[in-house]
Amino acid sequence: FLNSDDVFYDNNAIRNIVNAMHENPSVGIVFGDYALIDLNNKLLSLGLGGEGKKYDYKDLLCSNYTIPLPSAFVTEKAIDSFGGKLDESLDLASDWELWAKIGLAYKVLYIPKVIGCGRKFAGELKFTLQCAMDNPQKRRMVLDYIFSQPNLSKDIIRIKKKAYSGTY
Repeated sequence: FLNSDDVFYDNNAIRNIVNAMHENPSVGIVFGDYALIDLNNKLLSLGLGGEGKKYDYKDLLCSNYTIPLPSAFVTEKAIDSFGGKLDESLDLASDWELWAKIGLAYKVLYIPKVIGCGRKFAGELKFTLQCAMDNPQKRRMVLDYIFSQPNLSKDIIRIKKKAYSGTY
């Protein structure tokens, strides 16, 4: 997903994602690293997708992991798996809702390549994880959906209290 002010890092970004999806047809999300740029496209910094940690769905639910939006590509089948609807009231936490819903049904793949550039404007840039953490009620709404799903694995059920910590 690229917001209207974001760009691909280079001409290989889409090719890298498409190749990863073809080589891993069971994934619902492929993401990579990202660059932070200013209004004039000047490179400010490079960031590791997931802050350099291996992707783990349980960490995502416990707000210990985020997927950088400018470097994430989602398959149509993954969006269809939950009806394609996101809660519009979640505002900036909707990215986190998308990752949480897709992670229920699909694998998520990180590739160690810079894919997208997020643009930093004057003031503070907040990523998905920070937006979710700043909105505990909205985070709780997403967790309510996740933990209401039938047939959750025991591993996911075991982290329920930890996932909800800080949401009240």
